[in-house]
Amino acid sequence: MVFTYCTIGSPHDQYYFKRPSLMVSGAVTPPRIDMTNEDLVRSHVQAIWLAESGLSLGVSLKDLLDLSDDPKLSVLDFVQDALNSQGNRSKAKLKAQAALSDIETELKQTDWWNDGWLDSVLSQIDLQFNQSCERWRNLYRAAMNQLEVQHKIIKDASRSTQDKHQAERLYQEAKSQLELLTEAENIIQSDFYSYRYFASEGFLPGYSFPRLPLSAYIPARRIRSQDDEFLSSRVSWQFQSLALDPLFITKAPATLSTRSTCPFGYR
Repeated sequence: MVFTYCTIGSPHDQYYFKRPSLMVSGAVTPPRIDMTNEDLVRSHVQAIWLAESGLSLGVSLKDLLDLSDDPKLSVLDFVQDALNSQGNRSKAKLKAQAALSDIETELKQTDWWNDGWLDSVLSQIDLQFNQSCERWRNLYRAAMNQLEVQHKIIKDASRSTQDKHQAERLYQEAKSQLELLTEAENIIQSDFYSYRYFASEGFLPGYSFPRLPLSAYIPARRIRSQDDEFLSSRVSWQFQSLALDPLFITKAPATLSTRSTCPFGYR
């Protein structure tokens, strides 16, 4: 007997809830983890640093970045203090050395490990953290720019009615994108929940989905029926919705990003 749990707002879970045979059919591939994968080890070392620093990532990256510091969107002072702290790095080094001691023999057999590797990773915490924030920054800047451009068109009395209707639609799309980045409902299930986001960027360990697949913002259709309500409950879905119902795609512009989490990337 197989038991599973399906969340109400998850397109992935709802897809398989309606197709239970897909959850239990076919051959099961034995799980395999390469404990000497450099990216995997680095993300765990960075997770150890995060725990030792006591830094909370909050709910969204708006809790970590100065949104008034446009266009730089620098990290807030308390975040920068944690990133710069030598004490945090020293504590993280001791914990990481203890954690890696169990696989020390395997690590020495790789072509990337050396005695200075751990110090190098911890010295680049600031750089890696900021690089991980860059995709969010670019998406936020793009949405804000779209908001401002379309607002100007809406206010321009010389523009045609058709132009203004188009601008109003694109203005609402930009607002929806900003909500996804900052204040989306059920954000803990969102790709932009801080801890999931940093896992998708490789800064923190993920749990099952690969990082770095293609992600797209595409406005979804709205339907009155209760069927497939999880697809219509929000004006926009990210790229994973394409695997659920390709018919929902419209001709509206899409904001593309090359780094995100896609639940179907591991199939």
